[in-house]
Amino acid sequence: MKAARALVLWLSMTVAAGSLGGYGWLRLHGAAVPRSMQAGMAYGCVFVLFYLFDRIGRQTARLRRDKDAQRPRPSPLPVRYARDEVQVERVLPGEDGELQVMLNDCAREVLALAGVVPAYDTSGAAVGWQIAVWRQTPGCMPFWIRCGGEKAGCCVLQAEAGQAWLLALYVQPAFRRRRAATWTVRKLVEGVALLGVASSLAMPLRGENARARRFAEQAGFHRAAAVQQPAAQAAAGGTQMRDAHTPAADATEVWLLPLTGQQP
Repeated sequence: MKAARALVLWLSMTVAAGSLGGYGWLRLHGAAVPRSMQAGMAYGCVFVLFYLFDRIGRQTARLRRDKDAQRPRPSPLPVRYARDEVQVERVLPGEDGELQVMLNDCAREVLALAGVVPAYDTSGAAVGWQIAVWRQTPGCMPFWIRCGGEKAGCCVLQAEAGQAWLLALYVQPAFRRRRAATWTVRKLVEGVALLGVASSLAMPLRGENARARRFAEQAGFHRAAAVQQPAAQAAAGGTQMRDAHTPAADATEVWLLPLTGQQP
């Protein structure tokens, strides 16, 4: 079949080339062009054009078949951090500016889920994420989340009246899906349990945020009845718990993680 196709192609191209050459020679010498030569020229040219279109179509179909035959390769999961690779360390007062930049990023990302643009105070801090307010609130402690020595995120913890609150939890995009937030929560729980300042860790969430609920459930939280808001929320004018995974303003649920029996 391939030999026959090659023969037909060779003959057709020969006819086309001969006809075109004869046509040009006759026209150059002012002689009449016979109809047979015109027919041969038309046949050869049309055949060559159809052959080229056929080749292009076959090549396109082959490439499509090859692409369809390839199995889709799932994206590789990022390497998860081991427990010892995630550290939680206090944010020094001189680092508040850097921390506020990260909290502003968190505010924009979280509120975008609700189609809201964050408001900013005169210092440029997102309202509800103001480290200056948290610094003035008794029991509030801001922390860096370090993964492999790098600053991967931040969190803010408050302990008051026997209740610990996770006011902020944010992991930067490059460090997500690697258990950084999970190990952070566990280390905070161990620290609070060791100090004996609270019986549970509370985390306010929006009820419609499915990712928030999944994260809370995986971390061991359970939904609780209404719990009094922490002082830091009242001071800043609303719910303060913020996490790029989940929380947003005006939390409608409070999730609790009992600290009884927790060991560092």
